[in-house]
Formats: sequence, structure tokens, C-alpha cells
Amino acid sequence: MTISRVCARLGLFAGLAAVAPACETTLSGEEGNFTFSYAADDDPLDTGKPLAAGAKLQLRVAQAGTNRTVEVTQATSDDASVMKVHSFSGNRVIVQGVADGGARLDVRGNVSNGTEQADHITLQVREAKKLVLSHACATGETAAYPVDVDAAVVYELQLASGQPVVGYGYWPVTLAPEDGLALDQTSTSQQFMVFRTGTTPGDVTMTSTIDDAALTLRLVELSAIDGAAFHRISTRQVKVDGTSVVNVVPTVGDLAVCGALTQVAVTNDSPEVCDVTPTGTAPESEDTPTNSFGWVTVKGKEVGTCAFTISWPDANAQASGSLSIDVVEATTP
Repeated sequence: MTISRVCARLGLFAGLAAVAPACETTLSGEEGNFTFSYAADDDPLDTGKPLAAGAKLQLRVAQAGTNRTVEVTQATSDDASVMKVHSFSGNRVIVQGVADGGARLDVRGNVSNGTEQADHITLQVREAKKLVLSHACATGETAAYPVDVDAAVVYELQLASGQPVVGYGYWPVTLAPEDGLALDQTSTSQQFMVFRTGTTPGDVTMTSTIDDAALTLRLVELSAIDGAAFHRISTRQVKVDGTSVVNVVPTVGDLAVCGALTQVAVTNDSPEVCDVTPTGTAPESEDTPTNSFGWVTVKGKEVGTCAFTISWPDANAQASGSLSIDVVEATTP
């Protein structure tokens, strides 16, 4: 079975990151008729990972060589105690890992010339032993989140060796209090554990049931915002005559607030060194301001420190934070 990987840059969960690598792994059918592709959000160099027991995986079925759509008419597993077919429709088949082992997936479908063809692949299923958890916007075990919003944490399921396993819909965690968050049971993300935060401020603990991983999510009102910080993935440098887009987040005390889609305003404190303007990704709707994502465009003018003040007028008009990035000489090609 041949395995390949194609990546593109696609928009992700609003408020988490503007773009992130979205990859697709393609498995070639053993009979040479079909290819089977699935979304793979993590290491683009690590292909052919096993499916996590308990997790689902959606496979896109296409004709080998042409990538034309296959209308799936039948999908079966030769060992449902290892992997079962959850459902199929159109050119998609969803399988679900059950227990350690290997299982063969047989698929029949109508191709572009109207005939029916068949192919199969073998998938390995393994029980995840590790859960890696992190906040999307901040490092450390604790971060703040607004009450009553859609947000997410970053997660990855792994074997005991540290090798990632693929699949979605299996989130081995407990929540305390249980009503502090509501996990999105419809999410198909293999990178973000999506949820709706509760309406009551306070700490929510997310604890792994398969290892000792844990996060604390401090739910806060937007009116509690009192400062600003850089998003954990944000750049901190710009070149003279160059442009960088930096990502900023609100803070409550010393905690970054993840998932806060509230409008950002910027005051340039170093106009001789840089130009600073609020910007953003394309809004989800006409009602979403383009600068609600915390993105700020910085253009370097001369070497020095580019200082600016961030405020959150729709959350807490009195709150602001001072940030800066370095403006450095442009490198010679």
C-alpha cells in the first residue's frame, strides 16, 4: 500500500490561529482502483499512523490516477472487533477503531464511466496511551477563557512510544465541574478539542483518563480583561521596510485569554520606528468586525523597538496593555 501526503494552508477555528497546515494523507488501494484520503492535522512527515481505538476516521474515496469521485455503494470490515464501518455516503466512508489489531476495509463504488469497481486497504488500530494537551493561545497549564463562547484546546493522542495516532471523536478526558464545558460531539478535528464554555466564571479542570495530562481553564467575563499579551505563536520581530502580522490576546491578571473574539484597538507609541494598524482575517459574517481576531500589522521603518498599546473597547474600555517587537535590519539576499 502506497502512502502519500499533500498539504495546503487553510483557515482554522476562529480565534485560535489564522492559518495552520491542513494535510491530507492518501492511501493507495491494494487493487489499484481507488485511493483513500483522510485529513491529517499533525506532522506532515509522519505518515501511515494507526487509528486510535474509539476514534473515527473519514476516508474520501477517489479513482486512482484521475482523483475523480467514487460513489460508494458498499463498505465492509473483515473484523468488526478491531475496526467497524460507522457509515458511508457519497464518496465518503467513516470507520471507527475498536481494539488493537489490523482490519481490512473493502469498498465498492461507481466510477465516472458508470461501472462499479472494488478495492481494499488494511488499517491498523491501536489503543492510545498518552494525551498531549495545550492551550491554543498560551503556554502553561492554566489559561483564561470567556464564559459562554465556542473555544478549543489543542490535543494529540499518542502511543506509549510517543507516536501519534489518528482519528476524531475520542476525547479521553473528565471535566470538573462537569457542566463547566460542553464538548462538541460533532467536531471532526484531529487537532482541536472544541467546546462551549459554561456561563459561570470559575476554574474548570480537564483531566486525561489515560495518563496524567491536565489543563485548567479559568472562565472569566470579558469585563475582567485588564491587559494584553502576545499569542503563543505570534512573531516578535519585523524587518526594516518589511511587514509582520502579530497576534495579540487579552489578559486577566497574568493569564492570557484564549478564544476572546472581541474588537482590538491599537495606539502606536513609536511612530518613528514603525507603523502599526489593527487588521484581521476575513470575517465569518458581515456582523463580525475584521479586527476582532487580535491581529495587528506592523511595518518596520527603522531599527529599534516598536512599542504599541493594545486596548479592548468592546470588552473593558479601561483595559490596555503595552507590547513591543524588535525592528531589525533587512538581510541581504
